[in-house]
Amino acid sequence: MTAVDHDRTPLDQATRAAARLSRVVETALDQVGLSLPQYRLMVLLGDGSSVATALARRLTVSRPSITALADGLVDRGYVERLPDPDDRRRVTHTLTPAGHTALAAGDEAISARLDTVVAHLSPRQRRTAVDGLALWLQALDLHRATQEATPA
Repeated sequence: MTAVDHDRTPLDQATRAAARLSRVVETALDQVGLSLPQYRLMVLLGDGSSVATALARRLTVSRPSITALADGLVDRGYVERLPDPDDRRRVTHTLTPAGHTALAAGDEAISARLDTVVAHLSPRQRRTAVDGLALWLQALDLHRATQEATPA
């Protein structure tokens, strides 16, 4: 830690860490031929199929952005578009078996990269770092649930 880092609050340091972690994740995903936006979409679809409007809302991007992103994943055989069983005018997106395999490869690449990074810490610090990321996931999920429950 540098002298400048001592002047930063823990939240300031977490902000910088999040930005740097994002790059670590992007680098890991590059190794398996996925971009971060593709991976994020595939993670959501791994939880179940969804229509483009709902995906756009959850990823906080425009519907045309989801369409373009999904087009690339459809072309690669990772995502399939199917008629919505409840409304034939709508189309749902779902991961194909190849998409599940690609998502698992992305997960493994990220885990391996993060494991390499935390290997420089003591075992106790490693556990704290991993637990901290898990808490961020919980906080993000709770925040999203609150946002989705709040009328626009």
